[in-house]
Amino acid sequence: MDYSRNSSVINNSFFNDGLAFENLFTSNPIILNKLEEFPLDYYLSMKIESNFVNEKPLGFYSNLTDQTITSTEDGQLIFVNCFNLTVSGLTPTEFYGASFYYCNYLKIIENNFSSLTRSGILQANSDYTLIANNTLNFNGETGISQYNCDNSVIYNNTCSSNYWGGIFVIHSTNSTIKQNTCDDSGNYDGITAYQSSNITIIKNTCKNNREAGIVGWDSEYLIIANNTVINNRFGISCGPAYFFTISFNKVELSKQGGIIVHTSSIKGSSQNSTLQYNILANNTFYGISILAGIYIVIHHNSFTFNNLISSQGFDSGSGNYWYDVDLLEGNFWNDWSSGNYSIDGSAGAEDIYPLSSSPV
Repeated sequence: MDYSRNSSVINNSFFNDGLAFENLFTSNPIILNKLEEFPLDYYLSMKIESNFVNEKPLGFYSNLTDQTITSTEDGQLIFVNCFNLTVSGLTPTEFYGASFYYCNYLKIIENNFSSLTRSGILQANSDYTLIANNTLNFNGETGISQYNCDNSVIYNNTCSSNYWGGIFVIHSTNSTIKQNTCDDSGNYDGITAYQSSNITIIKNTCKNNREAGIVGWDSEYLIIANNTVINNRFGISCGPAYFFTISFNKVELSKQGGIIVHTSSIKGSSQNSTLQYNILANNTFYGISILAGIYIVIHHNSFTFNNLISSQGFDSGSGNYWYDVDLLEGNFWNDWSSGNYSIDGSAGAEDIYPLSSSPV
């Protein structure tokens, strides 16, 4: 049900599906750029009652304040316009785990939202949320999807073997994604931040995802740090990336590149970002590739056994530095012997201050 005011959904039985208001998760950037606000009064004008999902009640809850929900027999859970709500200890097994629209100051903790048709947790227009210590595995879409949700903390969740991806954050700001496990996504990425700003992605483990371990897409002021990113198609993929800091990550065994910084047809090249103190090892292609970027500084990274054919770095941007311009220290390259280290690509870049030992 999209943009439907004053509608009634009464006395229906859903089998192997349920009620959805909008398809917030999509990998299509054209659709993502057209997503608009679904106003609160649309939800509150609806009459939704006496429905069942796989013979369990469809729970539609609105205007709850200062409540804790620790048990329910509902086959699907929908929360609208709730404040200071705690949802804990739930194990739904049907359509969505739980959906939250215009709900602020939430705690979603220690639930098992797994083996669902759609996503484990879906949020829209909800601020100040803690999502912690949940299990969200084997879902048909994502483990966690957020749209226009600010000031969230997504902490210590297990999001493995979800078809579309582990954690997907869209149009959100000032949030932290920390210490989650996002492995084995069937079709896309471990963690994605799309058109978001001031997102910190730290100390997560992203392994064996079909596409990238971590993605920063059309975003700015992201910090991607201290993550373990192993055996994905791409390790960390950013494009375009504005004012990013990518540091202290361990990126290994990527099939098509360790860290990739690129462009988009809409917003152009990445710029003003720093890639530092990362371990890049045994990636099939380049350890770091700057496909399109300006004013990017790459220093104090450790490159070992990436792209055994030629250089371990690639740069087709302009105005980028492969060394710390203040300290005059570059990167460690295990195949460097003397002189400047040449970087592949049309930029003709060089690391003119290679390090003789690994800095990390």
